Amino acid sequence: MNFAESDEICFFRDVLIFRISQESGLSLKDVVQLKMEDIEVHEDQLVLEDCVLKDSLIREYLPLRNRLYPLSPWLFPNKAGNHSNANKHPYRLAGYFESESCLHPKKLSKEQFDEMVRKARFQYQRQLFQQVLALALMMGCALRPLEVANLHKSDFLFKQECFWLRNTKARENQPMPIPQNLQLPLSYYLVHLKSEDSLFVKKNGKPWERRDVTRNIQRFVERLEIDDINSRRIRNTVGAVLRHLGATLEEVRVFLRHKDIRTTIRHYAPDRLDHRQGIMNRFNPLSSLIDSDDSVVNSHSQKAISNVQTGAGVVIQL
Repeated sequence: MNFAESDEICFFRDVLIFRISQESGLSLKDVVQLKMEDIEVHEDQLVLEDCVLKDSLIREYLPLRNRLYPLSPWLFPNKAGNHSNANKHPYRLAGYFESESCLHPKKLSKEQFDEMVRKARFQYQRQLFQQVLALALMMGCALRPLEVANLHKSDFLFKQECFWLRNTKARENQPMPIPQNLQLPLSYYLVHLKSEDSLFVKKNGKPWERRDVTRNIQRFVERLEIDDINSRRIRNTVGAVLRHLGATLEEVRVFLRHKDIRTTIRHYAPDRLDHRQGIMNRFNPLSSLIDSDDSVVNSHSQKAISNVQTGAGVVIQL
């Protein structure tokens, strides 16, 4: 089980423990000691004695629980597969209200509970959100790992549909357009952050460093069982894809924010034999000259073509 799955099941578990306590009248201690044999499940409904709880989270939680803890008898196992600690549960959820007081299911209104679920979902799933956004920004904008780590909420200007890169390799602030298909996910993500917050943070609340970008992207692609994706090579891959799609060297230079075109040439137009072979195969200048009947060709070119044709005939006869 990786940490993203751990956070996901914790979110489902903590919210459902509260919901069952609210609806059934059971104490938190009784709820965390429920076993699988104590309940019946019908799609998104959980039946417990005379209580029927309907919640879409049930449909998400149980398959994940059964996959991660197939041998545990408990409905809400902890990471070791044992039943959860009811004493810690209300205090952990109280953190989402930035309160030191203990929250109890019987003292929460529906509005408070819905707000708790919204905040809890973001906190528990933030690490996964960050992995997806970091990878999307690197692939969509050809960002360097350190540029991703330095991003803050205040850098994003949705009215201008752009964001600012601070402390870049060029030692200057540089604007970058927000990809069209990232604008909505980014806006949903940023609404949970304060204006001065870093976009990507560790579990201890400290901002990501360059190595955290590399580690998190690696974890994400491993979760998807994808090979050969490395954060250090994503930027180069974007440049190569642009060239393959027909972008000129100048267009690649502008997109990758190279100051000097020679940097772009060195990486995306290298002086290599296979590139020359490709050009030769594509245009075949010798055949083009021999077969040319263009009336625009001047007399000198015609004479050169004639000589080439004569030479080619001699070679064939040999």
